[in-house]
Amino acid sequence: MHLSRIRGEWVAMLIAACAVLSACTPKDTSPLTVQGSGSVSATAIVVAQPSAEYTLPSTRLLSSDKEGRPLTYLGSPAPIFTYNSENDILLAYCYETGSAHLPYDLSSGLPADGSEHPVYIPDLGIDAWVYFDSGLGIWRVSVSEPGKPKEECIVYIDDPAITDRAENLRREVQSGAQPRYYAMDNGLYYAYDGKAKEISIDLNGDGTAEKVVFEKSADHVDGTSDFVIRINGELAAELLKVNSMEGAFETDVDANDVFREIAFEYRDASGKPATLLMRYDGNSIRTAVFDAWIDCAGNGTVFLRSEEDGSSAEKFIADEWFRFVTLTDSSGLGETEVGG
Repeated sequence: MHLSRIRGEWVAMLIAACAVLSACTPKDTSPLTVQGSGSVSATAIVVAQPSAEYTLPSTRLLSSDKEGRPLTYLGSPAPIFTYNSENDILLAYCYETGSAHLPYDLSSGLPADGSEHPVYIPDLGIDAWVYFDSGLGIWRVSVSEPGKPKEECIVYIDDPAITDRAENLRREVQSGAQPRYYAMDNGLYYAYDGKAKEISIDLNGDGTAEKVVFEKSADHVDGTSDFVIRINGELAAELLKVNSMEGAFETDVDANDVFREIAFEYRDASGKPATLLMRYDGNSIRTAVFDAWIDCAGNGTVFLRSEEDGSSAEKFIADEWFRFVTLTDSSGLGETEVGG
């Protein structure tokens, strides 16, 4: 038999087989939708899986509560996203401490190509979008709720105790903030709820936590209020004629020094955002007042966040004496020393 005839017969047989398979196999060209996902319909969606490579610290396992309670933030289900450098994976914690649930692995198998990849987190019914920012060398995550736009979330440096602080951990990236992996302490936020708020934080790096308290001290007929801030019982600063107190958060202006700072967010008498940034060295207190919300990148730079366009309109750099120099033509800065 000629070789050309053999080839012709095989080709004919393959064509016939393909025709049979095509006739027997139903065609479904509709996008893949994961059950329970209300806002994502994509052709390549990933359902997050518990991390097989991550070792759950024994301190997180409590026999009295094997199931654990789902994590929430501002009344809604909200995971805590972290990056574990040892295993090079992006994780999502969904349950409070005491849970036997492993965090979800969101990045294994995803191409680090700069494209957004939809990921569904079934435990909380959360739709997330994950992508690797090659310019910054970090994984970034956004989530959405039905009827709302996507919102970028903070990705923390993985810490076995991170769910212990879930109540005070910010989830959303503030407008204008520098994209990065956050240390857990840099995401702790203490919202003012009308009562005196106490924070324990080692501000001067001596190994002993200071007790920082902020509370209302007076109300005025024009609707404004005064607030006092105390460190270890001593008056540290006063905020006068404040429209509202938003809260305070721990931060680190310069990761290379021993100090940690605390920032107090409020609205001034006109209702505009303002921030009092405070440093305590064990003897004296220095403060800087910015006419905006701020973000500290840890390299000595303070970025001002704009409510209008969500960008860093201005940035300042601090010297070793906690004096700030603007890197633009605008000022918006007042500096004073309190104490001695």
